[in-house]
Amino acid sequence: LSILLTALFIISAAVQTNDENDVASYMTFYSLNAILTIVASLQQNIERCNDRSPASQLTKATLFCFYGLSILLGVWSIVLIGISANGLMSVEDPGDESIDNPSATEKENIGYEMGGASLGLTSVIYHVLWIHNYGT
Repeated sequence: LSILLTALFIISAAVQTNDENDVASYMTFYSLNAILTIVASLQQNIERCNDRSPASQLTKATLFCFYGLSILLGVWSIVLIGISANGLMSVEDPGDESIDNPSATEKENIGYEMGGASLGLTSVIYHVLWIHNYGT
């Protein structure tokens, strides 16, 4: 699941170039989510090997960074979901073509943004629970 999420976040970051207003923020959001899933995957692989040497486990500082990044991305996801929900309610004509994505309507584009933020939040929750339950 982590590999699939990592691939989805990398692809999502790559296709954000069509977003005129929020290119940097969405690329950063998806890239940080990809980093979070990679760190969690590394921890999962370490645990599968059952190697308990201090050099192979995530250090306390790395775990602190992992949880800090998780909190940041969780809050960021919730904010993006709220912004998208607000934008969805303020769409005047649901059939209007999107500025960012000409092949989608404005309502569909906002739905994609909300879906990406929801996937980010789901990924954060999944990986935090995984590391908390099965990590060091």
